[in-house]
Amino acid sequence: MWRLITHQMLRQRPRWIGYLAAVVIVSLAYGAGRWAWPSLQAYPFFFYFPAVFLTAVLFNHGAGSRR
Repeated sequence: MWRLITHQMLRQRPRWIGYLAAVVIVSLAYGAGRWAWPSLQAYPFFFYFPAVFLTAVLFNHGAGSRR
């Protein structure tokens, strides 16, 4: 598992793919948050933290940082 994660982190992809994936992943997190809103009102960012972490791991922090 660790080998797969490090391989994904070191893999170079075009920048636009990272940005597009970040938008899609965070949009899915938003949709999941809206769907689960009645039961998760106390935790509004419950789905956003894993989405941002996943985007950073898969796309080498490029989609969330300025260069």
